[in-house]
Amino acid sequence: MGCDGASFAFLCGEDATLTFSLFVVLPMAAIVWVLYFLLFSKFKPKYSYNIQRADEGKGWNGPDAPKSTIGWIRLVLSISDDDFQAAAGLDALTLLIAHRIMIKSLLYSLLIGLLLAGLYIMSALVYDGDKTYPEGGLARLTLTNVVYGDWESWVANWLSTVGLYAVTYLTLKYLRGGWLVILERRQKAMITGAVQDRTVLVLNPAGSCRHTEKELMEIWSELYPKDVLGVQIVRDTGALSKLLKKRDKLIRKVEHLTAQVEEKGREKKGCCGGKTLGAKLDKMAMKLKDVEDDILVEHAKYAPIETGINYFVLFRTYRACNTAKSYSGHGAVGIHKVIAAPAPGDVNYPALEPAAANKFAVQRASVPWLYNLMLMLYLVPIAGVSTLLNAENLTFLDPVFEALGATIKTAIMSVLPQLATIIFMAILPALCMMFTKLTGPPLISVCQADAFRRLMMFYFIWFFLGVTLGSAALALLDKVSEIADKPMDVLQDTGSALGAASVFFMTFIGVQILFALPFKELSRTVPVVKELVLKKIGLQRKDEIKPEPIAYHVVWTKFMYTACLGLCYTAISPVTALFAVVYISLGYLYYARNLLFSYTHASESNGLFFPVFSSWTILFLFTAQLVLFFIQLVNTSPTSAIALVPLLMYTRHKHSSIQKRFVPAMSTLSLMTSIRADVREGLASQLNSVEIDQSAEMAAEERIEIASPQANGTDGSTEPEQPVPPAVGDPAAETQETAASAKSAPVAEAIAAGDPVVLEMDQELLPENQLRKLFREYAQTELVLPEELKDMPVPKREESGKLSRVIPKKKKPKVAPGDA
Repeated sequence: MGCDGASFAFLCGEDATLTFSLFVVLPMAAIVWVLYFLLFSKFKPKYSYNIQRADEGKGWNGPDAPKSTIGWIRLVLSISDDDFQAAAGLDALTLLIAHRIMIKSLLYSLLIGLLLAGLYIMSALVYDGDKTYPEGGLARLTLTNVVYGDWESWVANWLSTVGLYAVTYLTLKYLRGGWLVILERRQKAMITGAVQDRTVLVLNPAGSCRHTEKELMEIWSELYPKDVLGVQIVRDTGALSKLLKKRDKLIRKVEHLTAQVEEKGREKKGCCGGKTLGAKLDKMAMKLKDVEDDILVEHAKYAPIETGINYFVLFRTYRACNTAKSYSGHGAVGIHKVIAAPAPGDVNYPALEPAAANKFAVQRASVPWLYNLMLMLYLVPIAGVSTLLNAENLTFLDPVFEALGATIKTAIMSVLPQLATIIFMAILPALCMMFTKLTGPPLISVCQADAFRRLMMFYFIWFFLGVTLGSAALALLDKVSEIADKPMDVLQDTGSALGAASVFFMTFIGVQILFALPFKELSRTVPVVKELVLKKIGLQRKDEIKPEPIAYHVVWTKFMYTACLGLCYTAISPVTALFAVVYISLGYLYYARNLLFSYTHASESNGLFFPVFSSWTILFLFTAQLVLFFIQLVNTSPTSAIALVPLLMYTRHKHSSIQKRFVPAMSTLSLMTSIRADVREGLASQLNSVEIDQSAEMAAEERIEIASPQANGTDGSTEPEQPVPPAVGDPAAETQETAASAKSAPVAEAIAAGDPVVLEMDQELLPENQLRKLFREYAQTELVLPEELKDMPVPKREESGKLSRVIPKKKKPKVAPGDA
């Protein structure tokens, strides 16, 4: 029997489209695995060692890499969260926790989807055989094609409603558990003793008065007497950052050419002819000298400037630091907004420099308009992709398709839309990151989180809603005359189009599972080839391993887009959830391995991606409920549709509750925890509003001395510390008892109950002199000249502003008119 639409082997319709597209990708998947085995055996360090996660002088601080090509699977499944966080950071653990939440939620969705699929098949078996029914088995596994009026339709609609209630409840439950884990780990990260734990970043708007560090020190010392240890201003650096990076590249090229000259001689030409190696070396050395002259001039210009508008403040106590972050306004000149300071490596210094304030102020006002304009104009390519979804919409290509045959036609119609969509998606991350950088966020990690939000907005609006609604619109336009005769058929046609769109999404996810994801994350062909090329052309030393930062905004967006498809299309087409579960599960394994042994992250946000993940997850649930609501109206089941209204209200309520309860805790530390951290560090006597008598101070010092590793033995060994029972009636006894009770109660339960969270401080905190030393890391390294340039004279500038590198030409003597 022939097929009216696409066909492949003995399959017809949507079955043929999906099967053929995956069949085409299978050879590519095999090639990816062969590449992985070959590259792993040849370039094992690229798969087994993370240069940035190694502590200086202590070696690799993570688990040992398995020697076999697949031994990492067991490792990433068995490693504890504490060990994973110690090796890869809290941002990496947050990504894995989000994957776990979605896997569990989608597994329950798939279980309910299997029950729905059984009802859909039963409905198709008793169908009366109308020829207008879509071809293929997948068409019979969609809610939109269930027979109207029969008992199967009634049961399917109500089962889908009850199932979505269960999925929503379980997803919100897992989401709440993830919030508690992230909050506990983030608040512990706030009292590790690092310099940023007691540092704030003060931001001032463009046009603010510049201040010196001495002036700001006087202002803050007046607000917090005896609690301020230092102030570090962000100063102007001009073009020093770009020049130093350019100098580093040129030095590598000079070293590479020097080695070639020593090996082959100066008169030897390259593989493609052209200049000799000696001429290339001389030219590169001249470029290096010019750049170094520019560095000296820029340094001489900006180094004497010691004023700025944005700066860091280091506090002696946790309580003073927490208090400074809590106030929205201090009422003092030079203090506009106070936020928690990031780690020194997470500071976006170019956005904080005084000279860039006006530029970023204008860009912050214009970027939202430009972004929204691009968001609107992106309809043009998406409409083109939607047009390619169905062969019936390409009637002008019918002669070509007939000449090629049904098999080739199926191949083109199944692969081409996915390739076009992948190309559009590949352009978006760079655009979204560009818009984010134009706004000048003070933290690099905030750049990634904001780019994730912008990129996910594109995916959701155009690659989900755009494709879904675009397919429905094209289906209605194709049957305008029929709808005019039977207006009620508009609902049925819309529902059938949504079912067809699910096949497109399954095909797309299938291509990602078999090729795109393993090619990038398993075989890692691109970074391996890139390193070989850089070493070949001299931009990377042969013995050098460069950091490989992970693009979190891209990884998070692809993961959330797949989760969106799985959650929103489970009730419509249950098979979609199966594809989503497989993709997210494989992503969990690949990302866990690469975050341990390959990827680096220059800046740690300590879980700031989780609030964005939480908001989008709830939005996906809300969208799934709306989609099912309208699909049930399509199936003429208003009672089951109305039953979804309370679920919509419940989801909205849970979102508001999370925003009010959990999100603020991401940036605040409880006052009691701050005080206990100060008491442990021996700073309680310096708190202004806490009166502690001498006996309490002695008891606190005694506990600190016992907890110190140096007090555990004369040989420096670390023996288990023995608790000292406090004296009865001693104020320190009440403090110790309260801390013990807080230790016995889990932090997660305290957060859930709304009680103050008191964390156990078991880290060795830093003394003040070491804090001041680490605080200098906030100084801009661009203002420190390299050792090779410190003794070099500063070149003079000509009137034109350019460096006087060229020997001035001799002026021609003036000639009298008569002598001409």
